[in-house]
Amino acid sequence: MGWLEIFKDENELLTELENGSYFHRSVLVVDDEVNITDTMGRFLQEEGYRVFLATNGMEALETFRIKQPRIVVTDLMMPGMSGIDLIREIRAMDKETEIIVLTGHGDMDKAITALRHQVSDFLIKPIDLLVLRHAIEKARTHLRLKDDVREYTAELERLYAEVRGNKEHVESIFNHAPIAVITYDAQGRILSWNRRAEEITGYTREEAETKNLLDIFVFNGSLFSDEDLANEAMTNKKTVGQILNRKQQMRYIEREGTVLRDKGNNRVKIIESFTDVTERIHNDRLLEKRYLQVQIINEIGKKIAASTDINELLAFITQRLVKTFFESATVAIFLKNEAGMPCLKAAAGLSVDTFLQSYPPEKEAPESTALQHILKHNQRLVESPVNTIPPLTPGYPSFFGFPISTQSKIYGVLYIENNEAMYFDDGDLFLLEAIAEYIAISMDRLALIEKITRQNELLEKQASDLKEALGQVEAQKGIIEEKNKQLEKDLKKAGDLQKSLLPERLPDSSGLHCEASFTPSHQLGGDFYDVFEINENMTGFLIADATGHGVSSAMLSAMFKMTLGKYARTETDPGRVFKALNHDFCNVVQTGDFFTAFYGVVDHARHKLIYSNAAHPLPLLYDYQSKTIETLDSEGFLLGVMDEGITYETRERDLTGPIRLFVYTDGLQEAINSDGEQFGDARIEKAMRRYARYKAGTFLHKIVEDLKNYTGNASGTFDDDLTLLVLDINK
Repeated sequence: MGWLEIFKDENELLTELENGSYFHRSVLVVDDEVNITDTMGRFLQEEGYRVFLATNGMEALETFRIKQPRIVVTDLMMPGMSGIDLIREIRAMDKETEIIVLTGHGDMDKAITALRHQVSDFLIKPIDLLVLRHAIEKARTHLRLKDDVREYTAELERLYAEVRGNKEHVESIFNHAPIAVITYDAQGRILSWNRRAEEITGYTREEAETKNLLDIFVFNGSLFSDEDLANEAMTNKKTVGQILNRKQQMRYIEREGTVLRDKGNNRVKIIESFTDVTERIHNDRLLEKRYLQVQIINEIGKKIAASTDINELLAFITQRLVKTFFESATVAIFLKNEAGMPCLKAAAGLSVDTFLQSYPPEKEAPESTALQHILKHNQRLVESPVNTIPPLTPGYPSFFGFPISTQSKIYGVLYIENNEAMYFDDGDLFLLEAIAEYIAISMDRLALIEKITRQNELLEKQASDLKEALGQVEAQKGIIEEKNKQLEKDLKKAGDLQKSLLPERLPDSSGLHCEASFTPSHQLGGDFYDVFEINENMTGFLIADATGHGVSSAMLSAMFKMTLGKYARTETDPGRVFKALNHDFCNVVQTGDFFTAFYGVVDHARHKLIYSNAAHPLPLLYDYQSKTIETLDSEGFLLGVMDEGITYETRERDLTGPIRLFVYTDGLQEAINSDGEQFGDARIEKAMRRYARYKAGTFLHKIVEDLKNYTGNASGTFDDDLTLLVLDINK
């Protein structure tokens, strides 16, 4: 029976489908961060799109109702109406709009929820504009495909209503439609079957028209149930289902059908179109898997950061991996013992009991295994040449190993095996390598904690010994008083030494004027500053603060000055100078002693400010032209704490107009008033704006007066050294 024969004695059954503006280049961008919406809006406008912006869900919903954009780009985390609620409201009004979600690494649960509302794509913040453009173009492609489906479905339905003598023409359109189109009766008997249906299913028209729909669509059968067909109001239905093609391959198809009814509203036949969406479904599932992998990495990372028990941590990791990704596999972690041999520390999985019989915990694994190969080469093992590297469990076809190592040490192996074939994609490999690296970092961290614990115990013992010694000294009070007097003399000498370290005069020229203020504390501190000429084109300036108080801090400042002079005259890169200083300090200073410092170089020839920061309070730079203040920051760690792997970033800034640079030690921002509140960064910045019009010396005087008034200390002597340095450049 030909597919056109179903139209005999039928009146007009369907009206023409509305043809919406699916090709309009209209995009609604929704984010509560205005800078994000503005950036994406300008970029998309330059790309030729008509862009609407909204900063919250309610505003976006109203804009959607009025403007009806075809593509929506929305953040998930917004105040008021969330991104998920906005998606639900849009889907209630329009099933066809393409929705792209913006999300951060910590919002994976909400991103997966959004997937259930048929979002088109996910973009991870911060947004790469090129990736955004690709996602928008992909969404437009989806819209075009939907339009094609609607147009061809509408054309076919129109032909059903109009055909009376155009059988050959209609059959040609039917057979050459770019989507699969079939017709069948209420019992599911196939009546017609076009070429695209043949391509998707593998069944020819002749084969299909001898079968019932359930023979091919074995998981679903007819799109409409008996209850649907009995409902006269039911005319259209859409779903995604599975089929087995002729080669017995699983395919996903998106199905849409219409019940054709006669003049009396009695059902006649069913026309259905479908498209192969297998790739899209697989991509969606892969995306969900990737988000799950990121969640696992974050979860394990947090566990590592909080854990102090390595055995508890390793047990958690193996169980989590098995539960989430590798239910049929065995996941094990081996760590090297003092003899360098791998021993099992944790294992989980379906066959873990059998595995533990062969590899009991803490027992050395035999030589010539995959473990020894991984430890020897410090490389992952994802496939093994036949008969060369056997798995830990004989006969297992799939096994994988990842070294648990840092750049300097190999701790062990993360091992996975399965008695069934198992394959890892790039995302799986990244997950397991990241977890192995996390374990190694945790081993380093726990070793450091153990070292610090031992040092603390030693310090406690020393404190106990000191207490005992003080008790003995108390019996010799006269001697102690004499020593105290001598100590006061030493402190005075150390104070004189500290002051002698400071420059007597500061550089003063047409392009650079410097002023400094140094106020020593009640106790002897470790503040130090210097301004010096490196060469005829460069002037260096530095401010530093040694930890603690007393003679030792003053001696540290003296050591800093001498060591700085060793490098600053020949090396003009501040970051390299800090790296050299840090190396020297780590070799000579005691544990617990360290410096913070800021070092800058004014390049008069290139009109550049070159600087590096070693965990020092951020200097403030006031631009007299723009009346703005900026902080000078760069990546850098404390000086004298750790040498290996520590670097100091050097940054540059143009000096195109008059500026004022204000550098200070923490004695300014951490000074407290009678309520225990600190002076703080906000007051410093406010004072810099208020006194910007004054000369450098007056500027410093007014800030010191503000600090006296705030702390209520009229004497001008504070609990910590107060060092202030001002450089007026091009003023």
